[in-house]
This record gives sequence, C-alpha cells and structure tokens, in this order.
Amino acid sequence: MLRQKKFLFFAIAFIYSFSAYAGQEKETPKILLFFGRFHPLILHLPIGALLLTFFIEIIGRIQKNDFNIMIKNALGFSAFFSVLTAILGYFLSLEGGYGKEVLQIHMYAGLAMALLTCLLYFAKKTENGAKKKMYMPLYITTLLLTTVTGHYGSILTHGDTFLTAYSPIGFDDEKEIIIDTDSLYYYNNVIIPILEDKCIQCHNSNKIKGELNLSTIEHIKRGGENGEILMAGNINESPMYTSLMLSIEEDNHMPPSGKPQLTRNEIWLIKHWIASGADFNKQMVNYVKNDTMTNMLIDYLILPKLKVAEANQKDVNILIENGFVIRKLVFGEPYLSATYSNNDQKISNKAMKSLISVSDQLVELNLQESQLTDELASSIKRLKSLRILRLDQTLITNKTLDYLKNQKELEILNVFNTGITNEGLTDLLNYIEPKKIFFGNVGKQMDQVVMNDKTGSQTSISMGLLEGFIEKTKLEKPVVLGDKTIFENELKVELKGNLRGEKIYYTINGQDPDSTSLLYTTPVLLKESTKFKTRSFKKDWYYSDIVERNYSKIKHIIKDISVKYQPEESYPGIEKLINLEKGSTNFKDGKWNGYYEDFVATLDMGDIVDFEGVSVNCLEGVSNYIFFPLNLEVYSGNELGSMKRLGELKIPPTDRNRDNKIRNFKIKFEKTNARYIRIIMKNMKRVPKWHEGAGAKSWVFIDEIMIL
Repeated sequence: MLRQKKFLFFAIAFIYSFSAYAGQEKETPKILLFFGRFHPLILHLPIGALLLTFFIEIIGRIQKNDFNIMIKNALGFSAFFSVLTAILGYFLSLEGGYGKEVLQIHMYAGLAMALLTCLLYFAKKTENGAKKKMYMPLYITTLLLTTVTGHYGSILTHGDTFLTAYSPIGFDDEKEIIIDTDSLYYYNNVIIPILEDKCIQCHNSNKIKGELNLSTIEHIKRGGENGEILMAGNINESPMYTSLMLSIEEDNHMPPSGKPQLTRNEIWLIKHWIASGADFNKQMVNYVKNDTMTNMLIDYLILPKLKVAEANQKDVNILIENGFVIRKLVFGEPYLSATYSNNDQKISNKAMKSLISVSDQLVELNLQESQLTDELASSIKRLKSLRILRLDQTLITNKTLDYLKNQKELEILNVFNTGITNEGLTDLLNYIEPKKIFFGNVGKQMDQVVMNDKTGSQTSISMGLLEGFIEKTKLEKPVVLGDKTIFENELKVELKGNLRGEKIYYTINGQDPDSTSLLYTTPVLLKESTKFKTRSFKKDWYYSDIVERNYSKIKHIIKDISVKYQPEESYPGIEKLINLEKGSTNFKDGKWNGYYEDFVATLDMGDIVDFEGVSVNCLEGVSNYIFFPLNLEVYSGNELGSMKRLGELKIPPTDRNRDNKIRNFKIKFEKTNARYIRIIMKNMKRVPKWHEGAGAKSWVFIDEIMIL
C-alpha cells in the first residue's frame, strides 16, 4: 500500500510540476522534442484501455462475474500511459506553432485526465466503502474528460471544425449558389478552398507552423517566421508559390512529404492569382479569361443540389423488355446507363419512348448500330440528364441534332459514321458545348469543322477513324511476358495475344513491324543486345500499337560493388545497381539509388576478365530536381590501389523537358583485362539558374551498371 501511495504522490507531483512549468520560455533540448513526437502514438493506449476496461466493468456487473484483477491491471496500465502521454504531449508543445489558448485547454485537460486515471486506479484497489462509491462517478467523469481532451487535440491537429464538419445537426452552413464562373470571387471561392484542403490544417489560428497562419487575409499578408509569403504580381518572390515548386524531398517544400499535395490545376490557379495581383476582393468577371482558366474554374462552382429519386423498377423492366441493358453507374446512386443490345433488329419507337420514364436518372445512352433514324430520335430531346450519348453508325442526319440543342448537361457525343455534316455540327455548337465530339465518316474526306474561332466553342472534335470512334476495331497490344531485359548469355522472349486468330509480328532490327515482318510462333531466342518491337494484326481489325523493349546483353556478371558515398536514405540499397533489373520512369519504384554527392563506385568482377565498355542507366526528372550527371569516367586495375583511366564520356546538359526520362550512358574503349572497375559520375550539385528551384541541391539517380 505504501508503494501505491508513493506512486500516486510521484504522479501528482510530476503532473503539477509540468503544469507549473508550462508557458515559461526556455530553450528546449532537442532530445525532448524528439520524445515529444511520440505523443500521437502513445495517446491512443490509455484511451483504448479505459474504454475497454469500462466495457468489461459493465459486462461484469450485468453478468455478476468478477473481473476485478483484470480491471485493476488494465487501470494500472491506463494510469501509467496517461502520465506518459501527458509528459510527451508537453514535450511536443515545446515545438511551438500551436494556438496558445486551445493548447492550454488541451494540456490542462490532459493533465487532469492523467491525474483522474491514477485516482481511478487506486479507487479500484481500495477496500474503503466510501471510496468504492466514488469509483463509478469518477470513471464516468474521466471518460467525459477524455472526450474534451481529444476534441481540443483534434482542433490543434486538424482545425476547429474537424469534429463538427459533417454533423447533420446544427452545422448546416448553406453556401451561396454560384452557377457561372464570372460570379466567382477568385480568393473567396477558389483560393480559400485550395488552402483549406491542403494548407490550413497546419497553418491556422490553433496550429501555427512556422508562425504562419493562412486562415485570414490579415495573417496571409503578415507572413510567417521567414517574412512575407506573398508578393503581389511577382510569383518568383512569393514563397506561397515557390514552396510548392520545390522538390518534395526539400525541407521547405509545402505541403511537406506525407501530406496531400496540391494538384497541377491548384498550383496553376495560385500562380495565376499571385501573378494577376493577388487581389482578395475581385470577382472573376474582372479577369481576362482563357481556355485553361475557364475549364479549371468549373470545379469551383456551387450548384444547387438536385435530389433524384430511384427509377421505378417497373419502368426499368420495360426498358429491358425493349432490348436495353441497364446498369447503375455508382452503387447507392440512382443514375443509370442504357445500351441498346439487340443490334440485329432495328430499334423501335416503343423502345425509344420507354427511355422517357427514366429521363431523370439516365445519364449515359448508347444507341450504336441500332439503325436509329431522325424520326425515332425525337424522344432524345426529353432526356435532359444525358452526359454521354453514342449515336455512331446509325441512320441519323442533321435533323437529329435539333433534338440535342437543349442538352446542356451533354459532355460526350459520338456521331461517327452517320449523316451528320460539318454544317450541322457547327450549328449545334452555337447552342451547346460538349467537352468532346467524335465525328467523321468511313471512306469520305471530311472538311475540318469550323469551330473555336467562329463559334467560340471550347469543344474538342476528333476526326478520323483512328481517333477512338470505333474503339472495338483496334487490337490491344500484345503482351510481352516477363520483366527481365538484361541477360548474360541468351534470353527467351515470349509473347501473348489477346484475341483468337490474331497474328503477332516482330522485328529485332529496330524497324516498326508490319505484316511482312517475322511472324511469332515460338519464343524468340535473343543472343545479342536487341531493340525488340512487336504488334498484333487481325483481319477486319485495325492493328495494335507497337510494344517496344530494349534487351541488353552483358559480358560479365558483377560480383560485388562498393561506393564512396552511400545513396540518400530514401533510396537505399546499392545492390540495385547490379541486380539486372532496370528501373522505370517512376523514381519511387524502389529500383533507383538517389545521390546528392558524386557517384563513385568500385566494381569487383571476382576475377580478371576482359571487357571493352561500360554502360550506366540514369534517370532525369527536372520537376523533381533530378538531372543527368555531367560525365562518365571509367578506370580499371587488378589492385584497388593501382587503377588506370580508360576513358571519359561528356554528357550534354539537360534539354529542360519536364517529362521523366531514362538514358543509358555507354562508353567504349580498347579491350582490356582487369578485376576491378571504377566508375565516376559527377553531379552538378546545384539546380541551374533557369529552374524555379535554382540553387537547391540536385539529384543523380542510377539503377543499373553493365559491363560490355
């Protein structure tokens, strides 16, 4: 009993000392900040244990079972971890960046909860009758305080509306309806939603990381610990934009790694807002519009919510009887897709009229090859919810387009191989603007549709057979089995088709395959490095796209490798450099080594071997600060201390293209004999001046070294 009292005294004294120490400004040892980061991990232990113990307590009383020993131990567990959570929470608060008022409520509530949990533990152990009566009220009070503590903790972490954001009671903040982009306010309706979604979680009045609060205009203008973040009209001097463009590996990149990142559209809108003057009050009607902005702003319109009821099952059954295949687009939602499936029989007027009964729910309609005529198509004008409409390879003419002039929701229209003409389509674009229209005719030379410049339409119109109108007639690419592309002696390449009767042709000389190329019948045996290309052919089908693979034959297997500088810990494992597996253009696929230093590697061949070249696979991703090295140097020798220079390959500077790309840098020299080979590739070290991240550290990414 004496030990229990000592423990209680120690816990109370410890909690009191922390509460008294709170608020004093002292330099915090980093070890305390390190331990503070464990607070979010530990805090769930006492909460879960308290709730589970309470449940066991109630069950035991109902069933009249004695779980006292289990409950005492569980409460002791909760008491210990409650005190530990309070201590770690205090350490975490020393980092700063939290709203003082909410932080204090959370801290003192947490300290009180830890104290009550300790008292609860000793109340359960006592034999005193009066103290036993206080046990259950004390338990309920502790659980209520746990809820309060957790709520204020969520405010610190996620903002003050985290708990109530989706509450159906008392928090229905109806937004003003905005149905056209000109009515949007750039800051209020576009920039704020972006900040709320990706930034304000860490930069609000209760959690102020970097002393930066993005929740009000005044705080945005004030900036953070490093000064102003917004320089109106100058994106390059505005950290609000430049921090988004840093490599995700950089400490100053925002949002930090692990947090949801801004999309390209969101970054574009922030950039455009700052470049246009960063006005907090102007409506979009006052800005010069362009196609890019118009398309992006559609996502920020606030439209009235329309409640659509489920379609009557009797109506759906009638549609099925009339030859339609009906399916729901999303489980739990009323929206439907209808496809006429009886293509051997001309669609009837009765079938078309049956669609009207589900006009509110029908958003996709496929009448392809249904022998639809203008007369039968008149029912379409009643289907006001359509978003995708396929009328390709039917008997319609421009008259049918008159039925579509009020289809404001229509996004995709396919009228390929019909009687629709250039004039009819141009006229339709004066009334509606679908996102995409498929248009053209087999065997006829079509004039380009007059659009954009004369009608002002932003619709994308695809013309020609090979642009996706009749997708079913284009073969899928053949499948190349296996991922291995590097081999020492020989390699079998196996191919697989997708349809019965298709023929697969291939080439090994770099030329595009056609029906006169080599016909695939058995696995192809490769004995040399090869640029392998293949595609599928089938009668009455359009041939597939080409599949291309580069197969590399190496002269020797590298037995071991060592490097002067280890790769950065995010991209570890130097064994990847000699495992005969090439990485992809995704630098996070686990097959790449990333270096901030120069790449210096020594290869051990295990014995003296002859060779006449070396190749190294490298990746460039300009947007992520990854650049090709400046050169490739090769040395060799039979002893590590005595190496001779074999040659150097100068690598030209980047072409600044933003797409990730892989290049194989190959250097050839006179045949030589050696056991050890040293490779040096110099990193440019700093991002070049033309880049938005100029001056930051640059990466070199390497994945495979081959001896030729």
